[in-house]
Amino acid sequence: MDMFADKVRTFIEENNLISAGDKIIIGLSGGADSVCLFRILEYLKHEYRLSLYAVHVNHGIRKDDAVADERFAEELAGKYNIPFKGYCCSVKQIAKDMDMTVEEAGRHIRYKVFEEERLALGADKIAVAHHKNDQVETILFRMCRGTGIKGLLGMDAKRDNIIRPLMCLERNEIIEYLKNIGQDYREDITNRSTDYDRNRIRINVIPELESINSGAVAHIDALAHNLRQVYEWLDAETDRLYKEYVEEGEGFARVSCDAVLKIHEAGARELIRRMICANSDSLKDITTYHIDSVMQLASMETGKRISLPYGLCAEKEYNILIIKKDGECPEDKNDKDFEYIIYKEDLADNPASIRLDNIYLPEEKILRESLSINLSVKNYNSDTMDIPKNNCTKWFDYDKIKSKLSIRRPCENDYFTLCRGGTKKLKRHMIDCRIPRQYRMSVALVAEDSRILSVIGGRAGENYYVDDNTKTVLEISFE
Repeated sequence: MDMFADKVRTFIEENNLISAGDKIIIGLSGGADSVCLFRILEYLKHEYRLSLYAVHVNHGIRKDDAVADERFAEELAGKYNIPFKGYCCSVKQIAKDMDMTVEEAGRHIRYKVFEEERLALGADKIAVAHHKNDQVETILFRMCRGTGIKGLLGMDAKRDNIIRPLMCLERNEIIEYLKNIGQDYREDITNRSTDYDRNRIRINVIPELESINSGAVAHIDALAHNLRQVYEWLDAETDRLYKEYVEEGEGFARVSCDAVLKIHEAGARELIRRMICANSDSLKDITTYHIDSVMQLASMETGKRISLPYGLCAEKEYNILIIKKDGECPEDKNDKDFEYIIYKEDLADNPASIRLDNIYLPEEKILRESLSINLSVKNYNSDTMDIPKNNCTKWFDYDKIKSKLSIRRPCENDYFTLCRGGTKKLKRHMIDCRIPRQYRMSVALVAEDSRILSVIGGRAGENYYVDDNTKTVLEISFE
């Protein structure tokens, strides 16, 4: 215990996580990680003169198993005379009500409960049991979604009232520690399910990386630490640039296009990210593609505009780039303009995922309030792979694409190229398909200049079809 506790104690001291006399809420699920956190803080309790409180959240998903988890957590807390409180909620219903994934809803409600309990008890901090493997999982997940340098930093050891004392440990160290002290813990069977994105990373990706190098987790964690030092410098430089070039007002931030184009691209990208943050409570759904799209506006003609997550838009007015609430934009919300530029060569290594609002799907004849469009590249073998038949996923011959792609609303000159050599105007296609006039500017399409690859949820350009000579496919899907 002493050697293990010394490692955690050193991490706590280096990151100033705990002060003498702190009152700390411990998130105690009953799983190995939270049990380890509980036992370590209980061990350090007298040294730091801590007041500890254990809080358990039953997500209402695993029924009898979840009840057994709560009972285990309560008994463990009682064994060490730590006050315990359990909460029960329906995470699936919360996810539905808040339009979140079950994972997101579970995380949201846990932190909400922890914070409410912290305030009720007058506690100083909330301790959660994230460790190095969780850190690597978070970094890889953000990389898959699309992130900037800040996203690669992973989770902070301390953020506001939340502390993570186990971030110095790998998962195998935690299991070994619990084994050595003879401490039981509960297994959550949902952690084995690959229905969740993070679980797939935990179960499939990280073990594969460790098969290449057993120190993969430690190395990625160390890289995040080194990047944090680089980002601290970049953040300070962004502060300087922001004060020099950006003007903020009620619901907007603006900067001259000349400034965006003249400063180093790394600084310009962070400047734009900061401008978005100034008008939004979150950057969670802001990807590199959103930043790229805003950057490109600086070189476009005046009047160009794109939509961004969180009800924001970016617009170029003469030589000024403005990020503001979408309600400030002149276009009607049901007819929002946008354009995301995707470079062909970038897709080979970096799949794109873009969230769009108010999209009409011609095949389904419905207007979707929100959907995600995903683009990725994969090798193709006609002997072993079947071309998708569903309307949500389409494959195209990647090598037939000659230039950059754009995801956007329709334009006057858009057309499909046909296999027999002719072309068909998108406007004529919409009339032939009897797409209601009020929805014709609400469709989204992927195009190479004016030549259409695909209308999302509708027709595809025949000249891009996969054939016997195809070696690589571009997959375009929506969900």
